[in-house]
Amino acid sequence: MLVEDDELEVEEQEETPSSSKEEPEGTPSLSEEEPKVNEVSPLSFDEIEKYTDGIFVLEKDGKFGLCYLENLHGEVAEPYVIDPAYEKIEFVDNASFALLFSNGKCDIASLASKKIVLSDVEIVTIIPEKAIIYKKDGKVGILHKWGAIKDGFDNVEYLGNNFYLVTENNLKGILRETEEKIKPQYVSINFDQGFDNNREQSVNISLGKADGTYDLGRLTYYTCNNGCEYKKLSEKSFNKIEFFDGIIVCTGSEETKLYDRKGTLKATYSGTVNVSEIIVDNSLRKENYFSNHYYSIDGEYRNIYGDEVKLLSAMEGYACYEGQYGRIYVSGLTEDDFKDFDGMTQEEFDQVMKELNDAHPEVYKKYSIGVHPAMKEE
Repeated sequence: MLVEDDELEVEEQEETPSSSKEEPEGTPSLSEEEPKVNEVSPLSFDEIEKYTDGIFVLEKDGKFGLCYLENLHGEVAEPYVIDPAYEKIEFVDNASFALLFSNGKCDIASLASKKIVLSDVEIVTIIPEKAIIYKKDGKVGILHKWGAIKDGFDNVEYLGNNFYLVTENNLKGILRETEEKIKPQYVSINFDQGFDNNREQSVNISLGKADGTYDLGRLTYYTCNNGCEYKKLSEKSFNKIEFFDGIIVCTGSEETKLYDRKGTLKATYSGTVNVSEIIVDNSLRKENYFSNHYYSIDGEYRNIYGDEVKLLSAMEGYACYEGQYGRIYVSGLTEDDFKDFDGMTQEEFDQVMKELNDAHPEVYKKYSIGVHPAMKEE
């Protein structure tokens, strides 16, 4: 019986503290470890405004805070409360982050992790559903939408498709999200095309080095995830890299290399070459039948894919060439202006047509001057 009395006495002592301190009716119960939970009560604020499901903006004495009530499988988790101490609150990325402004600075709260992740920062730019670029203590950083942080840069420029051009100690590099793809060690970085709406999902890059030479590289990436591969296209550096529409001309000290847009080496020339672009008016061609861009490289002609083409003659606005299957294509010509075409007379053109027709009678049919053969009515 003594043991039972002792047990009973202990149980009575354990129940005494909770029963001896009665709180006024209508007041929420608090523990010392949870000092802010009582602020959920509307009695503590001048106004409570619902922002969206589970998120409430709290106002008191002209200052703002927030309350986040997370719903976990039908049960409301412990509230996350930020005291009303800010001049303005903005939500970004479907309320993943709350921007809390005060005295010209901003604190950034992550509602997912229920904490302030950055304090006293300046918002540089917000990239919707991607990231927040911010500045703190003179340095620029990236806060990714999943919460990862990369900082310590002099400048950050968003390129598209989660790529960033970053500058650190006056040297440039490239990040994808917050992962380094090209280390900041180049004085300049240029691209042959943009990263947004890029169906090829690849970009060729000219990387300028401190010694005045350039490396040629290629970034291939996926849009559905963060997968990305950087490949150096040439072990040799070049004195100059020029991006044209579809081709890349890389000039070295002893030779010049020609690459196509896919990074494939198409030709190598001794020394330097002169490259001129020929844009043809294809008003008479069928849609997408052939390109209206050609390049004259030291007397030979190539198309935008870097392939050599047999142009009989070409000038700005006009082109006459032998195609892959022997057909003759004439673009941008009318009968009235044909005799001015690159100095070729009517008789000279007829002779060219006759010789080719004799050589490939199965291919050619009668044609009218200035009309694409593929459009000629039977």
